[in-house]
Amino acid sequence: MNRILILFFVLVFFSCKQNEDSNCPTGDLVLDEGVIDSKSYLLTTGGEIFLKENGNCEFYQTYFDPDFISDNYVFENNIIYTYAAEDQLIRVKNNLNENFENHTNFVDLFISSVADTSDNWTDFVLQSPANPLIADYVELRKCILNNICTFDDNRIDIVSDPVVPTNACLKFFAEAPLPSMVTSKSSIESTLLFVDKLDELWFEADYYIDEGMPLTIIDLENKWFGESPGIRLIFKNNLHLAVELKYGDKPTYKQATGQEVIFPTKQWVHVEAYFLMDDKDGGKIKIWQNGTLIIDAQGKTLPTSNSVQTSLEVGITATGEASVLYMDNITAKVVHN
Repeated sequence: MNRILILFFVLVFFSCKQNEDSNCPTGDLVLDEGVIDSKSYLLTTGGEIFLKENGNCEFYQTYFDPDFISDNYVFENNIIYTYAAEDQLIRVKNNLNENFENHTNFVDLFISSVADTSDNWTDFVLQSPANPLIADYVELRKCILNNICTFDDNRIDIVSDPVVPTNACLKFFAEAPLPSMVTSKSSIESTLLFVDKLDELWFEADYYIDEGMPLTIIDLENKWFGESPGIRLIFKNNLHLAVELKYGDKPTYKQATGQEVIFPTKQWVHVEAYFLMDDKDGGKIKIWQNGTLIIDAQGKTLPTSNSVQTSLEVGITATGEASVLYMDNITAKVVHN
């Protein structure tokens, strides 16, 4: 028995020594692991990413602050608040409805104070040849919201419906990105969501693609994590809808091969989406196009078990070509479980 115990402690010591020498986090310290771009990675509960090669780990980057929930949210009587500015609290949104009939000025769509509970949107993104960098389009956004300047190339306007002129809708225009750019964007965003693990998101909207074909038209993101990971609605082959989780190896949920429904242009198309959030295989995805269920899948829909999806971005959320898109009747509902 003593020889067995001695052998056990030697093996434990040797294993610990290996982990120490390799600089690899182990056990409960590992939140997630996988392979991306042929490189293995480990993500720790402390928010650090390590790249692993030949059994050795090297610190790569900090992916999130482990205190992002406690630092940014307040929970009172089953109500969730986040900080709008300094110590000002604003309630997160579980329901969002927008038909653009009550606004004539694009700037008026956006929440201007914590007392402004009727509006839905907090930001917009105009990443374009004229404003390719984050600092560029953030500065442009501030300038437009302060009514100091107007759009450069990419733009968003409240306009008449291309089919029913008496109806108002939102028009997104995006130039093709420069060769040095990853993408071009023309989108609006609400950063007041709180979609946790096992929560459900129901979304629907009307889309009219007038020119080009965007790459993505809905993004549900986590603004507290690096590169804002999350589930998004994309177009495959510039023809039909699919769903992609923008995280890790980017699992994609497609329509049945040979049964894909083409997404038509020059006409209104009603899109509905349902997501059950899970970082494992228990996630659920359902997509309807004009009332027809085109995707019914199960799999990973949440980047990690501690990820909270905070932002709903709609419009031309990414494109590789010049595109014009109209949107109307946007509805989003979060069900906390």
